[in-house]
Amino acid sequence: MYTVIRFIDKRSSDDRLINLGRELNRRIPGMFVGLDKGGTSFSCSVAKEDQWKKHKIAILRVVRRLRDILRKAKRMRVGVVCDTAIEPEDLKTRDIMTLSVDAGLMNALNASGVDLEFTWYSLRRNKRARQ
Repeated sequence: MYTVIRFIDKRSSDDRLINLGRELNRRIPGMFVGLDKGGTSFSCSVAKEDQWKKHKIAILRVVRRLRDILRKAKRMRVGVVCDTAIEPEDLKTRDIMTLSVDAGLMNALNASGVDLEFTWYSLRRNKRARQ
């Protein structure tokens, strides 16, 4: 499991996103490491643990620390999404996985203008890569 917070701006120059990233680094040093390949977004690591509960705590901590910057991004019309990737190995030892999002986390995300998404990677993708 891996969670990032992604900033997306397909309409503007790289400078706006880079300046936003630098502002993030002033608040949390090393958070912004550069634009993604396409130059219209960047992603910052939030959590890498294998327990969803730890991801929720990390997301809440980051959103609270960056609240004013996240609101600024929203005013700039920069999309912000918190994305948790679920890998096949996250399901190896369990038949079912529940990822609950409590009201406190939803409220914090909503107040800062941050969307939440989950991305599941299939086992088929990994099988093709090994062939």
